[in-house]
Amino acid sequence: MCKNTNFRFQIAGYNIVVGKVFNRNFAAWPCEAQSATGLSAAIQPDSHRAWDFRYYPWPMPALRSLGTLKPTARNLSLRPMKTLISLLIRFVPRKYLQLFSGLGLKALGIFYMGNKVECPICKNHYRQFLPYGRINPRPNALCPGCLSLERHRLIWLYLQQKTNFFQQKLKVLHIAPEHCFMKPFEAQHGEGYITADIESPLAKVKMDIHEIPFGENHFDVVLCNHVLEHVKDDIKAMREIRRVLKPGGWAILQVPFFSPVPDVTFEDNSITDPREREKIFGQDDHVRMFGKDYSKRIASAGLQTDANTFASDFTVEKTTYFGIESKEVLYVGRKDQ
Repeated sequence: MCKNTNFRFQIAGYNIVVGKVFNRNFAAWPCEAQSATGLSAAIQPDSHRAWDFRYYPWPMPALRSLGTLKPTARNLSLRPMKTLISLLIRFVPRKYLQLFSGLGLKALGIFYMGNKVECPICKNHYRQFLPYGRINPRPNALCPGCLSLERHRLIWLYLQQKTNFFQQKLKVLHIAPEHCFMKPFEAQHGEGYITADIESPLAKVKMDIHEIPFGENHFDVVLCNHVLEHVKDDIKAMREIRRVLKPGGWAILQVPFFSPVPDVTFEDNSITDPREREKIFGQDDHVRMFGKDYSKRIASAGLQTDANTFASDFTVEKTTYFGIESKEVLYVGRKDQ
């Protein structure tokens, strides 16, 4: 049943054979297979049709940690998946996750193929998205194809439907670039698309957001998604973003909010223990918990604030289908003309 099999890993005693991806179709089938080396296999799924698979490496130890696997993808347990993903994002440094997590998750996506959800970024379809989160993983959150989360898919839809981002070439500064955005954004804007980060191996420019190494009035758009909770001075960082924006330019300035959201942003530089930071700020590398005054903080940096409720325009069916959060507010800061 499994011809030309030359890669195998085990989860709870099941032999799982994987191989290439053809036309974005994945398939995997538990079977007894001979141990060998390399990666290329023909796999017979439930439909009794063999798929040819594209070559990509992945870390076997992580896959072995998944735990219980039922004989069909449809019955794959989410509990061990939530545990594994939570452990990885809590204890593996971000720069390593950025480099290697995509390989394993694409393979994991084999078990989630279906038609109940669609990622608007990579256009892949699944029966559901993967769970994601550090402490209490959220269901239907992470796209295994491009690694997008709810906020990334919402931003994509906003850029697509409410801006000129995909209609013309712009000068774009993308701070702490997300894997899911980089290729399509660069394809759209070419050399005008600049990625920057203080440590990310994905970024073109090594940069401290407090001292952005570009001149005034340089960029049409700045993307700064879940960054300001990490930096020493968020208002100084937003002033720098304003400085490099062209008159009339705009920035997406998303930050996390944790329930209950405080009235006033809380920060305490004396808290340095990682576990204490995780307990108080929601993550061990966060230095503040944003409150209901976030719009005022953006305004204090000299930007016009638009707390945009675009997500609420979608029906319940569409929010589930695209895996977005209907109550998420998009914070857009605009520079005066």
